[in-house]
Amino acid sequence: MDTAPRIYEPNTIQQCVHYVRPAKHCRTSYEVINMSENISLEQIVQELQIVSQQLVSVQTQVRELETTIQHLSNQIEGNSVYQQVGPLLVEVDDLEALNNSLTETSTQLSDHAEILSKREGELRIAYENAVKQFESA
Repeated sequence: MDTAPRIYEPNTIQQCVHYVRPAKHCRTSYEVINMSENISLEQIVQELQIVSQQLVSVQTQVRELETTIQHLSNQIEGNSVYQQVGPLLVEVDDLEALNNSLTETSTQLSDHAEILSKREGELRIAYENAVKQFESA
């Protein structure tokens, strides 16, 4: 049974991919807009920006962990290794346990990055479709 907290909860934007064409509203005498398509397009753009930022952040964390794991494997036996715990540096007694923990975290974050990457792709397609539909309105 997996008791670890989930770092990703699926998020749907079904309301963004199913477009309804309501009555058009005039903003000025020459400018006609479709309010619900504008909102959906804005929602897609907003979520795309959030997902893209999260993806960059998670990928950065994965690279940092991979670098840390590499440095840890290059340690000369007998050298002390310290881990930051809050504001303190604490000497690590069990290097294997630390390495396993770092590897597990890296794997979880890599999986999360893959999910975010797929979601980013879906949102880009939804964005392109929304733009095409908006331009054809």
